[in-house]
Amino acid sequence: MLPGTIDAPFNYDVIGGDFASGGFFFEARDIFTFATIESARGSYVPQSIEVRLDAISNPGVPEPAGWVMMIAGFGLVGAAMRRRALQVPLA
Repeated sequence: MLPGTIDAPFNYDVIGGDFASGGFFFEARDIFTFATIESARGSYVPQSIEVRLDAISNPGVPEPAGWVMMIAGFGLVGAAMRRRALQVPLA
């Protein structure tokens, strides 16, 4: 997740006929820390919900089992490509 913000305002009708507006705001301060989500920060009922996503990681190097599967897959694809096509005699 790259640092940045997303702001998505919206409007809605509250039961009872009152009009309100709000929005969702998403902020990622840097790649590895946390994200903040605020909701309903509008004119009727301002409230804030904060969700912290700690220790988000996206490993750049595959696990050893992933390496084995990738190498085996490339080997099978290479073997299939090198295999000679059967020549069928035409009658």
